[in-house]
Amino acid sequence: MSLARTALRELVALADVLAQKPTLPEISLCWQQAEAQPSLDRVAKLPPLGVLDAVRRELSSACATAGGAANIPTQTLRMTPLVLWNGEIQAASFPGLLEMFLRAAQVRPRWVRDLIEAWLRDFAPDRILLREAGFAIAGLLAETKHPRLTAWRHAHERLSLFDANEGPRRVGHVLFHGPDEVTTVLSRIGMDDPLRANGGFFRAALAEIVRSLPKALRAPSGREAWSRAAELLEVRQTQRDRFGREVTVTALRFAELAGSIARACLDPWLRGEAATVPQEEIKGFLLRVLGDPRVEKRPWQDVGEEATGLMRAWLAKASLEAFLSLISQGNDASQWRDRQRFWRACLAKMPSAEVWVVLGPGLSGRARTLRDLAGGFGEMDGAGANGQGVLLMKMGNLILSEWSNVGPVRAWDIGAPSCPKLYNRNYDSRQLAAPSLEFPHQPPSHRGRGLWHQGQWQERAAALLLDRVHLRLTPKDYL
Repeated sequence: MSLARTALRELVALADVLAQKPTLPEISLCWQQAEAQPSLDRVAKLPPLGVLDAVRRELSSACATAGGAANIPTQTLRMTPLVLWNGEIQAASFPGLLEMFLRAAQVRPRWVRDLIEAWLRDFAPDRILLREAGFAIAGLLAETKHPRLTAWRHAHERLSLFDANEGPRRVGHVLFHGPDEVTTVLSRIGMDDPLRANGGFFRAALAEIVRSLPKALRAPSGREAWSRAAELLEVRQTQRDRFGREVTVTALRFAELAGSIARACLDPWLRGEAATVPQEEIKGFLLRVLGDPRVEKRPWQDVGEEATGLMRAWLAKASLEAFLSLISQGNDASQWRDRQRFWRACLAKMPSAEVWVVLGPGLSGRARTLRDLAGGFGEMDGAGANGQGVLLMKMGNLILSEWSNVGPVRAWDIGAPSCPKLYNRNYDSRQLAAPSLEFPHQPPSHRGRGLWHQGQWQERAAALLLDRVHLRLTPKDYL
């Protein structure tokens, strides 16, 4: 009997517990936290191409059957944003698909977020129905008060983010000219996420900045504008060197904008107008993100010859000064000072001249510490190369060489078999001492063997330059 009474009491207690209906909060704690601190979700990586192709085929097949998009299973329909504008065949072109997805998304905030990510990622002027989808997103954000969409709604209210025309322009303006820090603006529009910042929308916003960059570089506030632009255009990347070590390098955020970025950076000087940003800052930036156009031609292929030529001219002057500075550390003879004045006069009169420094053992190690060379030089070995340096200069259709210590000036026609080529990384000293052109009034015994720095050598060199490349120098220029 005692066991029966015990069991009866336990059943009564259980009935009392079951009769009590738990009271849940009207608003969940998760919802309350989301409303208190609205934030933008991190971006998920796209599935493999095989998965995207399978989704695209299934959607295409469903839209082509009787009943069309209305027959698409919910689980398949929710993946629509992955392929709306991604790939050669845009699913946005499938009849009724976008409309069906938008109707379903009205009660599914997660779907709206997926559509937003696809719109920002695949944004481009030629995307089918992208403009219409942007207006639809704005409408859904206005109607849907889910806290996970609050930050996107605020971003659109401030910057017309999902207006395909106004959004990139306004975002670019705020990033470039706005009062807030760049990092603050990026956080507000979700572009502090690396994947989102590599999407089409942000590329369009940066293109707007690049379009306004030339004018900004000439404005009184040019330095501040340039600082903001460089922060946005240049990114740091980690990669492994040939020894497997991790190293940090800088690169353009969007390599496809390289041509327009370089032209915009060089525009004031191409127009012959004053810039408020120092030339050295622009040159250093372009060297970091595009490399030296004399040896790394591919990154510069879309820049254009005029802008690339200007950059080469800047580097030519820097290389000349770095070479002269390096050699002057161990050579203070009056003859060396005469040679410096002559070659500086040549570059001043012919800004299009190109310069390449070649250094032998003993000098190449020291040169690596020179900022103006920035690794942009060749190395030489062979007889007599130790401790020597050679300045190779292209002036018109001539290549000239000037040795640092013992050695004459030589000149070659560019098409001559013995003419050394600029911008090689390695040279044999014999290449740089090959038979060369005769200089005017040169003694017969020296013909083809170069012009030694004796007597009035500058006049003979100047006479050759006048005759062959129409460069006019007077003693006033170099004495």
